Amino acid sequence: MNIYKELYRRQYINELINNFIFDEADFDFETHKKLIYWGVKALGRESAKPQSLEEAYINFNARSVLMDWIGLLTPSQLITLFPIAKDYDGHKYQTKDYFYTMDVCIKHGLDTKIGDAFEFLWDYQNWDISHFVIEYLSTISDVRKFTGNPSLVEEFAAKNGLKTYQMKEMNGSTVLVENLVITKDGRVL
Repeated sequence: MNIYKELYRRQYINELINNFIFDEADFDFETHKKLIYWGVKALGRESAKPQSLEEAYINFNARSVLMDWIGLLTPSQLITLFPIAKDYDGHKYQTKDYFYTMDVCIKHGLDTKIGDAFEFLWDYQNWDISHFVIEYLSTISDVRKFTGNPSLVEEFAAKNGLKTYQMKEMNGSTVLVENLVITKDGRVL
């Protein structure tokens, strides 16, 4: 799988060099579709954890720029780049499926610019898009951790009274250690 990650990364860098979008007015779907395609493929699978706040910001900014570019697409254009997953039993399992995603696209307007890409992609069922959205959220959590804030999951857990754990090395063994959680009303869980 590493060879694919490297291929995606290399193709994305080539597209960045040749077709970087500086301004919304410069956007042309035919010219920039490869840039967005390879960007989602590369940045959706690049999950190296940052070692500093600067690296966390670099990762976040790279994904944010790509989110802005996706916002310039219409749902019809996104569907041509990243077809909706052909899962048809979402109603049975209460999950997103083809019908749910098409309904979201139609309600938005198939030929209307996406705009807020995160909101739209959250409801879009395609594995490449899902990986990209997960990595986007992960970079937000990384920035939050480096700035002394809880990650998104830790904040959600605290708000909902859930305990979280970390794996720590102690005396040559790996153990689970419970995180200290302080709820919004000041209670320690």
